[in-house]
Amino acid sequence: MPIEGFSEIEVVLKARRRLEQPLFVTVWLGAVCFSLAEGNLFYVVAATFAVAINLLAAYRGREVYVSRLFINSALVVSLAVLVLECISSRVATPGAIAHFMILIQMIKLFERKANRDYVQMLALSLLCMVAAALFCQAIWFAAVLIVYSVVACQAAMVLSLKYGLDASARARLVTEPAPPEPRQVAWNVIREWPAAALARRLGWVLAVMILTGVATFFVAPRSRGSTVAGILGARGDATTGFTHNVVLGQSRKIYTSDHVLLWVTLEGRGQGFVGYLRGETFDYYDRSRWSKIGGSKRPDAAAPRLNPDLMDNAIVQHISVVDAELLPTLFAIYPAVQADCPESPVNFGMNLDLTLARTVLLNRPLRYTVYSWPQPLSAGQKAYLAARDEMYEPSPWRPEQTIRASRAVVDLAMEWCRDLLVAREADSARRDELDLAIAQRITRRLQEGYAYSLDLSDAEPDRDGVEDFLFHLKRGHCEYFASALTVMCRALGVNARLATGFLVEEYNPVGGHYVVRDRDAHAWTEVFTPAGGWVIFDATSSERGVAGGGGWWKTVADFWSTLHFLWYKHVVGYDAESQWRLLRRSAGWVASTASTAWSAAVGSATNLLVRGYVDAALVRLVAATGLLALVAEVLLCIRFLRRHRRARAVERELGALPWGGLRFIPRLFELLERNGIVRHPGQTPRELAAEAAARLSLPREVLLGLIDLYYRARWGQFAPTEQESSAAQTQVLRIQEALSG
Repeated sequence: MPIEGFSEIEVVLKARRRLEQPLFVTVWLGAVCFSLAEGNLFYVVAATFAVAINLLAAYRGREVYVSRLFINSALVVSLAVLVLECISSRVATPGAIAHFMILIQMIKLFERKANRDYVQMLALSLLCMVAAALFCQAIWFAAVLIVYSVVACQAAMVLSLKYGLDASARARLVTEPAPPEPRQVAWNVIREWPAAALARRLGWVLAVMILTGVATFFVAPRSRGSTVAGILGARGDATTGFTHNVVLGQSRKIYTSDHVLLWVTLEGRGQGFVGYLRGETFDYYDRSRWSKIGGSKRPDAAAPRLNPDLMDNAIVQHISVVDAELLPTLFAIYPAVQADCPESPVNFGMNLDLTLARTVLLNRPLRYTVYSWPQPLSAGQKAYLAARDEMYEPSPWRPEQTIRASRAVVDLAMEWCRDLLVAREADSARRDELDLAIAQRITRRLQEGYAYSLDLSDAEPDRDGVEDFLFHLKRGHCEYFASALTVMCRALGVNARLATGFLVEEYNPVGGHYVVRDRDAHAWTEVFTPAGGWVIFDATSSERGVAGGGGWWKTVADFWSTLHFLWYKHVVGYDAESQWRLLRRSAGWVASTASTAWSAAVGSATNLLVRGYVDAALVRLVAATGLLALVAEVLLCIRFLRRHRRARAVERELGALPWGGLRFIPRLFELLERNGIVRHPGQTPRELAAEAAARLSLPREVLLGLIDLYYRARWGQFAPTEQESSAAQTQVLRIQEALSG
């Protein structure tokens, strides 16, 4: 493997080393990011090894390359790998193409590199990052992408500068027999490496890129479920939190967050209450997906008259919604019989699910009050619910019509509860008791035999979610536990439904309210018996929510988990619905602000012109205008001072002379002027010296030597030595004596 040093031009101009270091880093980032996103460690190791060798060589001013025979052979092997991966079904076509691009970059790292090779490597690394974006949606990739953008922009700017330097090194005037020396080229083209100028331009380029990317992200048309990662079948991680749809079987890892969603105040109840705030219910299960009974009705239009005596022991809940993504669903303890919201009427669904009747712009916490009855219910309360909610006393479901579970799930449920089924068949009078016992038996078996986990990377999307959970994964989160319990109960003829909402546990003694966070989202099962009504069964393992360890490591872990949650919720989960919601919210805010500003302006003008006094709104307007004017003036002053400083710096750099060693120059010019040799506009010092030698009969070589010394100091930043300055002073004295004689 030959190792050759950089040429003199490349060393002097400082471009190649400064280019190859960021360029090789971009190559490494592109290859490693795609490999990690795909889960292929071979290319991570190979790219790291190849780039490390070339980085070390570039740092020492060397170039590593191999024979063209090896380069061509490696290219043929890479093409063969591409064909085999495209033919094989184990690697997707985009992944095979990305592998080929990585191999091409590694081949180019070990060949003689010209400017076109640098351009090709930069373009291929960019394509690798694009391919990685198709396979990965994680927050770490976004962070690496920012680093990649910085390094790639730096490499692109240095490459552009290197093109100019190379052109200057090759160029020569028609009067020159050959190109100038490298050090002369470096001096004439670039005296110092423009690190500060490149950094400034890099900042502007990155700012424009970020602003353009953010604007494109917010306004680009999009649709739910149409991401490229979903088309390619890549695993997409997600976040926990309340969801309006329950779908099992997705291969992904779920992250939790401490983000606050609700504040709940219970009248007459303080710390120690642990309850379920129900949001939505689901009745039908088919192929890992839950669906619900449609329809809703207004309580004031269809509900029977509510006897005030039934409200004596009602649980009064004052709830504040902080996150608009929860709407239009409202949350309450079941059964909720009355709800009041100042912003909108409240609809009661078929299962007494609460929703807002109209869209509400959540520019501040939405507050509503709900009245619920505690368990057990009285006879009058049961009669009211039966008259109001047609689903309160459901007719026995036919399992084959309402659930589609595999035979293995049904057989397992029957195996767990065989004795209870036999007892129920023998004694129908005990059906309510035995139905609850069946639900309790399945709950206990799930809690004892299955583990709680948010990492479902091994889930098989093609398999039924409940079956995958019971027989293969043996772990899952609350939706899996509740789904398994509900499906198995229904398979055994027990009336059950899935409920989602929040498990309220955290109490704030200072504010006197309960805090509901994203991580409190939960799913459970509700089982119905005519005697007891709807009873809650929570099959989720008792390990739910238990955090490992403590101290600073837990704080870091919680912070990282929160970052993941926010990333997947607001970036990865930003779809067409979120886009329209943001648009409506922004339009409402603009309209509200404009209306408020117009009303304040009209009122202030009326008060000033008609009533003759200045109100607070006009004072704030004048103060804001003055503040803006002051800020603009400060910015203009800063800009003027910076431009003035740059101008002075350029003036000092180009015009300053080391007069300490060149005092002979003004004395020579003054001496020539006294003898009639006056410098004309546009006349160079050399032309002035030639004129003086011809008209005053002075030694031409002596005068031109003095002028050359002046040129070296004036434009070459050369400080004359003490001997040179002393000799020049002596020559000027001899010229003075010659002119005096």
